[in-house]
Amino acid sequence: MPIWVVWAAAATMLIIGALVPAGKGRIWMDAAIWLRGIGLAISAALLGVWSLEFFFAESERGWVSGKNYLLLTFVALHYGWMVSRYSVREG
Repeated sequence: MPIWVVWAAAATMLIIGALVPAGKGRIWMDAAIWLRGIGLAISAALLGVWSLEFFFAESERGWVSGKNYLLLTFVALHYGWMVSRYSVREG
C-alpha cells in the first residue's frame, strides 16, 4: 500500500472528526472524538517512522531532520492523548 494512502486516511479522519457540530448529540461527539484520536495516533506513528528513517538512512546530517520529526511525533502523541481524554461537557 502506498504511504500516501495512510496519510490520506489519517487526514480524512481528522477532518471528519473536526467537522462534526458540537450540538449533534452524544453519539456523534463520541464518534468525532474517536476519529480525531485515531487520526492523530496514525499521524504520530507515521511521523515516528519518518523520524527513524532520517536517523538511520542519512547518517551524516539525518539527525537534524530526524530530531524535528521526533519532536512532531511527541507533539502528535500528546495532542492525541488530550483530544481523546477530554470531551464536550454536558450542561
